[in-house]
Amino acid sequence: MSVRAVFCLILCVFSVSSFAEQPELGPVIEAYGPTFMVPEKDIPLVDDFQYRVVFELAKYSADTTSMNAQLVRVARFANMHARQGISMEQMDLAVVAHADALKSMLNHASYRERFGSDNPNLDLLEKLADAGVKMYVCGQSMGFRQWDLDELAEPVNVGLSAMTLISNHQAEGFTFQP
Repeated sequence: MSVRAVFCLILCVFSVSSFAEQPELGPVIEAYGPTFMVPEKDIPLVDDFQYRVVFELAKYSADTTSMNAQLVRVARFANMHARQGISMEQMDLAVVAHADALKSMLNHASYRERFGSDNPNLDLLEKLADAGVKMYVCGQSMGFRQWDLDELAEPVNVGLSAMTLISNHQAEGFTFQP
């Protein structure tokens, strides 16, 4: 092996950062939303900042036995900030589901009737709601699909439309995460 190759190998070994660790679950949403600790950030988190974020969920995998990755992302947001010392009191989070993502907001009975299995997202929905995350669905998406309100999971509320819900949240100072 050449001297250059050995030097490159040594450089690679010693330049491994904390990102070589495995992602961890929790601490807010246990069992969901794996994150990495980032101890040496170039941009520090702002003390006493209120994170107000509205997440738009529009997609869902064709595999209805898998979880909605966009919903898991909400758990990841809560967990990664909590691991950095941000309390849930400093996070005001909302989820607005429409289009294909609407199915992730169904209760078990309705999901089972439509897709042949329990809703794989329901436990995560409940944990997010317990942590204070507000859950909404688009009333227009419900109407176009001819779905009834009693088909929704317990922590989910209905708004006029996803567009209206997102606009209202933005007007209240929320940032938008598509």
